[in-house]
Amino acid sequence: MSNEVKSAKSRERRADLKLMTVSELKELAAELQLDSTSGLRKDELIEKIVKTQDKQSIQQQEAPSDWLEVNEAGPYWLAIKWQVSEKLLKRAIASLGIGKDWHSARKVIRLFRVHWDDSGPHAREHYKDFLLPANAKNWFVNIESSDTGWKLELGFLAPGGKFFSLLHSADIQIDGSQKQQFSSTASSKPQLNLNSSLSNKEELTLGIEGEISLNGSTTPGAETVVDDDQVEVHEKTGLFSWQAPLQNGRVVIPVVSELGNQRLRAIISIESNIHYLEPEKTGIDS
Repeated sequence: MSNEVKSAKSRERRADLKLMTVSELKELAAELQLDSTSGLRKDELIEKIVKTQDKQSIQQQEAPSDWLEVNEAGPYWLAIKWQVSEKLLKRAIASLGIGKDWHSARKVIRLFRVHWDDSGPHAREHYKDFLLPANAKNWFVNIESSDTGWKLELGFLAPGGKFFSLLHSADIQIDGSQKQQFSSTASSKPQLNLNSSLSNKEELTLGIEGEISLNGSTTPGAETVVDDDQVEVHEKTGLFSWQAPLQNGRVVIPVVSELGNQRLRAIISIESNIHYLEPEKTGIDS
């Protein structure tokens, strides 16, 4: 935002505040959690409020948003999208440690089964982890059942089971009798719609899961990294392999091999598209 625009916004705020009474301004100052306002004159109070509002406006514009979005993708399937800021990523690195834990950590979606009663969710159990490519920003999850509730977490899983949660959804109760909406963490609008098709256990379902498998060779003893994952290189043949879940869309996989002061790099680009078509009648009376 340019300085001219900032100045115009400040002038608009002052003009609006001048129309308020002193008591109204003090109430606003209390909402903004401003200290030492009891002895201020009206113009001094206005200036303090304007400065605070200007500062908050700048922070809101500069702060990148972190969000997790969950949508229905078909019967028993959820589509997840997310955005993680550099600030939140640095918190994960600090928590896991810059050394071995962070280097070996994998991005995952952690699925929890949520048990409900008349008062709401009362217990959660870890159900399954979905390993993600390092650069993934969306994924599909098969919830397999419509007779329970679910919760999703995006985070990093390190060896030994150490888990750092980045973002999580609300508890999701699936009710086939009506549409429901749930907001995800750090998101201001409802993101999930579940309809009655999810509760129909006799409905035909189709799920496709795949894997990217990469085999290669390098000089024995070379340190080799595939998509930020260090892979084991056979000490005699130099062969190595790497696997990851198939991501819908374009996947770019960098491969780096280093030995001494030499480095070789390769970039692999894979394009895949999985589309689930609408159910159709076969003419067979079921």
